[in-house]
Amino acid sequence: MTAAPTEVPAITTPTPFTISFSDADLEQFHRKLDDARLPDGPMFPASKSKDVEPKAFPTLELIKGALQYWRNMDMKAFEAELNTYPHFTTSIDWCKQLHFIHQPSSRPDAIPLIFCHGWPGSFLEAAHIAKPLAEPEDPSAQAFHVVIPSLPGYTFSSGPPTKEHETGDVDGYCRLLDALMRGLGYDRYAAQGGDWGSVHARVLASRFAKNDGSGCRAVHLNFLPTVPGGKYGGGLLMALPESVSQKLADWTMSEEERKAVRKALLYNNYGSAYYKIQRERPSQIGFGLIDSPVAILGYMANFTNGLGINIGAQSKLDIDWLLHETFLYWVTKSAATSFLPYALNKPFVLYMLDSTYRVDVPFGYTGFPNEIIDCPLNWARNASRSNTSRFTWYAKSPTGGHLASTEKPHIFIAHMRAAFAPKGEDSVSSNKDVYGKQGDEDKLFVQGASWKSGGLWDEERKKDKKTGAAHL
Repeated sequence: MTAAPTEVPAITTPTPFTISFSDADLEQFHRKLDDARLPDGPMFPASKSKDVEPKAFPTLELIKGALQYWRNMDMKAFEAELNTYPHFTTSIDWCKQLHFIHQPSSRPDAIPLIFCHGWPGSFLEAAHIAKPLAEPEDPSAQAFHVVIPSLPGYTFSSGPPTKEHETGDVDGYCRLLDALMRGLGYDRYAAQGGDWGSVHARVLASRFAKNDGSGCRAVHLNFLPTVPGGKYGGGLLMALPESVSQKLADWTMSEEERKAVRKALLYNNYGSAYYKIQRERPSQIGFGLIDSPVAILGYMANFTNGLGINIGAQSKLDIDWLLHETFLYWVTKSAATSFLPYALNKPFVLYMLDSTYRVDVPFGYTGFPNEIIDCPLNWARNASRSNTSRFTWYAKSPTGGHLASTEKPHIFIAHMRAAFAPKGEDSVSSNKDVYGKQGDEDKLFVQGASWKSGGLWDEERKKDKKTGAAHL
């Protein structure tokens, strides 16, 4: 029997889960790589311009190099690496199998934290930061009980049986995520997310922050695509010809805001074709992606242009991430169902505008410079733009992009610890030596780009102090 939307579904006892790639799957995988049919030459005509041409990406050269690298990857070694993390599965309501990583902390002051991944990603975005977040070397640093679920339809989690509201949409997914946290004993918790994970974290913070003080009590995002000018003005700005929109921004906005508008227009006009495909025609390309690892590679490699992936470039996302993530989608047959958040929900930006999803718990944000869309501080603090009444903490990283926890894990961890520290500041973020300019590879924060009115967990600490209760 399916639980009513107002009820918290029960979870079955979590079972330890071991990832195993079958010999048959591995043999088929390598056979498909060996049998790959590639064009004889570039598919898009060459240009004298040195500018990147999105229509020509991914290039034949990139795909050939990636395929050769992929053929030589040891997937059994990857399997062994994955199994160093504490994996579990449970059954919740309609979801027959919900996969998650659970890394509890030994610290009594640890904060329960659910990490919500996005696309093109999975639990792999955060698996490597679970232990550092749970057990910081510095005893004064904030610790977390870390839970990293695979969203329904991704990798090892079952997809939804219906597209109906409260089941197949983000609200339905979040009922499961809230139930998971409560079932693990975390009646109060914080949420974090980027990309579609930011929508799930927002929904947890808006719909699952209960009046009795339970549920999601704070949220931190690293993706906040606010619309300048609000629901109608912002929509008009994005709909106008690019040159007109840019002129309007130049006349009425600060330099930081103008840069944000330019980036938003670039994404809207040249970088969002995948969004329309995944929202409107997920099945049309789904069968090919399920069958062919090369097809998934070609589709996902398109995003390397905007995500900073380079073969051998360890300072950014490296080729291993792309090929491991692509392999997980292929071996679990989840490439098509990973599109469901696009296909079964309202357009992404409406969650920033719909009062149903207004966040009234402490809200924090970290901006990464290579993100596809930026959020200037005054937009974040504007309640009508960020859709929150409790904006509390803001900072910028000097480096990193859309998959921040993968690209810059040490920076991501530093920002999480600072945001949830008492008063929103810890021994690291209070050290002026960790601040620098955008682009400084050896710094953690951008100088002059931080703002706070407190820490994201301060209210819960006050409650605990009054009652003498522990965080849980």
